[in-house]
Parts: sequence; structure tokens; C-alpha cells
Amino acid sequence: MNIYDLALWSQGACNLRGLLNDVPRFRQAVLDEISSGEWTGRFEEHPALVLLAEQIYYLTGSGRRYDQAYAYCKAKAGKTAA
Repeated sequence: MNIYDLALWSQGACNLRGLLNDVPRFRQAVLDEISSGEWTGRFEEHPALVLLAEQIYYLTGSGRRYDQAYAYCKAKAGKTAA
């Protein structure tokens, strides 16, 4: 499965954990395209990464909970687990 097939597949993903397992494959495939000159745009603008990021955003419901998540992480930042 190439990066574009994987990107299209990601749009139907309903399991965030499984989708996140593919992040290294996306990263490497885009870096390979940049190295070969096949993709000349910016890394973060690669169409496959855009689709992946949008699906992660959708699955986490980030638009609805961003402020709460940010406040929680800010409160926990710098604290070590007991």
C-alpha cells in the first residue's frame, strides 16, 4: 500500500490507536518523496499528511475539547508521575 492509498484508507479509520501506529510510515514515505524530489512542497503540506492529521483531529474531537485538553496538559506539565 503506498502513502496515497494509506492516506485514503485513513479517512475511514475509527480507531485512533490503530491510526497512530501508521504515523511512522507516513513520515518516512513523505521524507522519501522529498528526498527523491517527487514532492517539492513543505513537509507539513503533503496531501497524505493533511488527510492523516484531519482524521486524527476528527477522532479526538479536538474541536470540541481543545481548551479543556490544553488546560489539563498545562496543569500536568512538569509534574512527574508518582
